[in-house]
Amino acid sequence: MRAMADESDWKRAEAMTEEQIDAAIASDPDEARMIVDWSTASIDLPTNGRERA
Repeated sequence: MRAMADESDWKRAEAMTEEQIDAAIASDPDEARMIVDWSTASIDLPTNGRERA
């Protein structure tokens, strides 16, 4: 897999208030379909194709 160029504007992001970040997220049409239920999340360690004991 080829690494992608980082096009993030971190200085702009660091200058944003929490309210501005929330507004930017709310206006993102891709974010509207992203509903995550963290109550069902689990942490699993990679097995490298082997079963864990």
